[in-house]
Amino acid sequence: MRRKLRRTIEVVAAILAASHLSGCTLIGYTIGRDSDTRVARAETYPIADIEGLRPGTDANLVTRGGRLFSGRYQGLVPVDEAEYARRYALARQSARIPLPAIGELILVFAGPERVEGRFRGFDYDRIALEPGNGGEPWDIELASLDSLVNGDGQSLYGTALRRYVWQGWLPLLSAVSLRTDNGASELVPRESLAYLERLGPRCTSRGVLLAVIGWPLWGPLLAASACGTRRPTRYTTHPIADIEGLDRGEHINALTESLQLFSGRYEGLVPVDEAEYAQRYARAQASAGIPLAELGEPIVVFAAQRQVQGSFQGFSFERIALEPGDGTGPREIEIASVDSLVNARGESVDGATLRRYVWQGWLPQLYAVSLRTYDGTLLAVPRERLTYLETGLGGKARQGLLIGLAIDAAIIATVAVVCGSEHGRCSLSF
Repeated sequence: MRRKLRRTIEVVAAILAASHLSGCTLIGYTIGRDSDTRVARAETYPIADIEGLRPGTDANLVTRGGRLFSGRYQGLVPVDEAEYARRYALARQSARIPLPAIGELILVFAGPERVEGRFRGFDYDRIALEPGNGGEPWDIELASLDSLVNGDGQSLYGTALRRYVWQGWLPLLSAVSLRTDNGASELVPRESLAYLERLGPRCTSRGVLLAVIGWPLWGPLLAASACGTRRPTRYTTHPIADIEGLDRGEHINALTESLQLFSGRYEGLVPVDEAEYAQRYARAQASAGIPLAELGEPIVVFAAQRQVQGSFQGFSFERIALEPGDGTGPREIEIASVDSLVNARGESVDGATLRRYVWQGWLPQLYAVSLRTYDGTLLAVPRERLTYLETGLGGKARQGLLIGLAIDAAIIATVAVVCGSEHGRCSLSF
């Protein structure tokens, strides 16, 4: 009896020692944590908020093209004047609005104010002017702008100008200075940025739990592993046109034109409520500036040397939805193949213009993106609001933890078998 009790004590002691000394839970958890950091759980901010970021803050800067810059934020710095003038001239040539030339005398109307000065350039939230009397340069808040009149007397509305600036279509006078992890200094044009993520230390409940479980040997290491700093992650960026190729349940980031970020699991495309779509389409039609058909109106679509007639039902990203008059059921025309569309009044819209309006998100679409966020909320994001999406995200820390626990269990079981045998010798050296 005494011998049996002694062997039982030895087995229990060996199991406890193995659980502390194997360290495989730490390995598994580290693997899982590395996958888990691929989910974008950092604090996300629009680029408009970057001036409130303290220098020295660790951050991810994500461009509109999906490129990622990671490092320590150093502040906003002025762009070289000659370089800015060159880039602005190129943007002005391709713009569809009467932008002033640098150095040109302009007139700005902002609320009750009427300001005259020589144009120096745009920044994210201001217009830079130099008074005609040669005084100190000064700025006009872009948000308060009603209109701008260039040197040729052409007027530009504030809403159109804000859209060009905030969509990143015009170069800006300031750039973001970032010191990367390898010590290099990087200057990122502010207009190229989509959003920023502020990184900081995190300590999860998993770290605290593992510290208790692993005490006294592995606890501090496990806690340090769980409380580390989020590291930057490189994502795979896709245009919104690729969203139909995503797998249901895939982790994605979806970015809107107003720089709002949605993160979670992709649940598919869902139809928009008909009444809501009709209301949004009517608003877009009233301000479009092209002869769009009304919902339910008979139209003729010329596409790839064929002519299709039907009752107009709306647009999706790739298609025009029609209801044929013969009662055969709804059908869709690929928008990429459309040459022109003629409404019931005989007014025509060419295919290139129509595609531009749809693909730029200027017209509402019949389907929304369904996304389940990480707190379990189910969202339906209008597809026309999205500019691009990111995939390649994870969320598998639990799998890594289970891998480590399985390895630990195998080691503990082996120790138990060896120590429990008649001739086994318990050794605490692993």
